[in-house]
Amino acid sequence: MFDSVLANFVLALATVIVLIGVLTYFGKRFGLIAGVSGKKSAGKRLGIIEVANVDATRRLILVRRDATEYLILLGLDGDLLVEQGIPKGGIAKSPDRLEKAPEEDVPWMEA
Repeated sequence: MFDSVLANFVLALATVIVLIGVLTYFGKRFGLIAGVSGKKSAGKRLGIIEVANVDATRRLILVRRDATEYLILLGLDGDLLVEQGIPKGGIAKSPDRLEKAPEEDVPWMEA
């Protein structure tokens, strides 16, 4: 079709880019890509809200059940519940800060 090597290269590159875009679209649409939820159903009580890679072996997952969200750390060593009871779609209330004990006067040593 094209006699030029450059034209063949550009056509092949465009085809590959379009295929990557189509596969990404369908991957997101059907929930095949981690961290992206697929179709939302009104009857579901459990869902993965967000996934974030911490490093090569660990990832943080935000899971929603009913009106509560849970932050879970998954790794090769085991799983850890980082935070629980996060309100749905909201920011968790910060825990009451511990009040600093008043500093006691320290007598200076006299030389």
